[in-house]
Amino acid sequence: MNHKYYLAMACAAVVWPSMVLADQAGSVDTVDAPPAETASVVAQPAEHGSVQLGYGYSELTDNNAAWNDVFARGNVGLGDSVGVLNWEVSKQRHFGESGQAISASLTRDLGPNWYGSIGLGLGSGADFLTKRRVDVAVYRKWLPQRNLITGLQFTGSRSGDGVYSDKAWQASSSYYFASPLVAEVGVKRTTSNPGDVNTMRYYVAGTYGVNKQYSLSARYDTGREGYMPQGFSSPAVNFKSNVATVSWRQWLSPRWGYELQAERYHNPSYNRKGVTASVFYDF
Repeated sequence: MNHKYYLAMACAAVVWPSMVLADQAGSVDTVDAPPAETASVVAQPAEHGSVQLGYGYSELTDNNAAWNDVFARGNVGLGDSVGVLNWEVSKQRHFGESGQAISASLTRDLGPNWYGSIGLGLGSGADFLTKRRVDVAVYRKWLPQRNLITGLQFTGSRSGDGVYSDKAWQASSSYYFASPLVAEVGVKRTTSNPGDVNTMRYYVAGTYGVNKQYSLSARYDTGREGYMPQGFSSPAVNFKSNVATVSWRQWLSPRWGYELQAERYHNPSYNRKGVTASVFYDF
């Protein structure tokens, strides 16, 4: 397994928490089941797998209650014929409500230059959680060293209150530089219902790291959302928002370490600032 595969899993570890800001009726400001992997994730686990346990806390403006999240996530290699299984379970309290979410996705090679992913997420106990979500993605490796990866992903989801639903298409491109750096860009088009509200979002992300030592990741996501997250009696429609995330992953030994993440989100109605701390173990 070469350094690109190791770095890709480091990318997955730091991109995953920021990507779990899943759509609820076109809203990115909802912690939810993780989607199918981004283009920077390949069908290879770190060692044979990993487990991560963490806690997240966020403060919101305009008299909104703070967020509290507890989660466990990980991945395990099931062999070349099956692929890599990613999973997550979480307990979340947002906007004064508490709920649980569970998700799993499978990533596997489809040939020398192709790999794909399929994922399912379920939430219960709170309106802000997506009740169910399905992700399907396919990726293509390009260039002689296969260090350029493009991807196309479809996501379908329904909100916990049963009122809203989303259908989204995302295109992404990742480039692995000669140094331990991965850069990624992407665009997503979402149709939210009721009302056929169409929105576009764009993101840039990068990860720099050395396997079994450290990795630093940053991501910026901006664009429009279909509906305001749950917690508002009269949600806004088709509004602009942005979210910035920075993560640091530090190995303390070849097997385990910690990860710290800071995030800032803004929309016309409120701001959110949050931190997440976790420990991980590779096996």
